[in-house]
Amino acid sequence: MSVTCGEIRELLGEHEGIRYQLRFLVKSRENLAAKDHQARERLWAYRYGLYDFRDAIQSHIEVDERIFKAIPADISTVDSNKEHRTIQAVIDELIRLADSSIFDKLGPEELYWYAEKIGLAFNKIRELIEAHIARENAVLHETLKKLETTV
Repeated sequence: MSVTCGEIRELLGEHEGIRYQLRFLVKSRENLAAKDHQARERLWAYRYGLYDFRDAIQSHIEVDERIFKAIPADISTVDSNKEHRTIQAVIDELIRLADSSIFDKLGPEELYWYAEKIGLAFNKIRELIEAHIARENAVLHETLKKLETTV
């Protein structure tokens, strides 16, 4: 194998980092749809959090794909590339929704429903990413066991 235990542990740590970002964005979303004079500002701030999250995902995918290419086929049957593209597309779609200049023209009630829509879309992304990480972590743990027993 051309992947090391250290690389696998690093990737597992990155997965935990992504989970932390997911929890942060979920927590941030809780006040996103509040009906007050700061709703629009919170929506803009959330949007920037989504940009940071997208950048982190893109960076992580590069490392992820490099490591999974080095894992032998008898251990890894996960086709991460397709899932990665789906995750990126869904995040990009959510960002397009959050970037929409339409919410600048919305009143408080419509802004509330717009923020709710963004929150629901993010929940779907979170579920998709959590399932993906769980599948990858299973393969990574199996690979790590195999590497540790052959050393």
